[in-house]
Amino acid sequence: MRATDAELTEVVWQGALLCITAQVDEARMKCPDMGSLLKHRAKEAGIAFVAAVLRYSQSIHLTPSDLTLISPLHTLYALLGVTVNDILSFDKEVRHQRDCLSEGAFILNMTQALANDTELPHAASKRVLWILCREWEIQWGLIVQDIKAKGVSSNLMLYIEGMEYVLGGNEWWSWRTERYQETKLAEWAG
Repeated sequence: MRATDAELTEVVWQGALLCITAQVDEARMKCPDMGSLLKHRAKEAGIAFVAAVLRYSQSIHLTPSDLTLISPLHTLYALLGVTVNDILSFDKEVRHQRDCLSEGAFILNMTQALANDTELPHAASKRVLWILCREWEIQWGLIVQDIKAKGVSSNLMLYIEGMEYVLGGNEWWSWRTERYQETKLAEWAG
């Protein structure tokens, strides 16, 4: 990889390192509320790594000013990615905790955090989180509109489009994977 593009390889390496170290960080077990959990989950879910791989695979080099301009999109990218995953993986995590309690399984999930913070049942917490995701998508669209109005490079727009494809693919896959099949649309009725 370094022989192909040393600069973007370093970006991939840093994204991977952030993900790996966040997964073993003792702070992950000490996220007292939804906000702190969101920040930690964004690191450990590998969002920076996925974004870096996207840039590497497309040879997308961004300037420091490009990165500053899209910083709010990176934040939303992380929030959307981890929240969709947490909504749809929650039932699997509950099963895993139940089945592996003797191994110290611990639920670190936005659905549980919101339920803890608001005293909503888990099904209601998932519905609220879906609404939050759709609001973040609206914010994404408004930010992209502002970025386009600035007349940015086609390289930057290609990267933004790639992030949108990854987010859409993440949600599509998460709804369909056998790993999360206990989460069904019928839950919305309950």
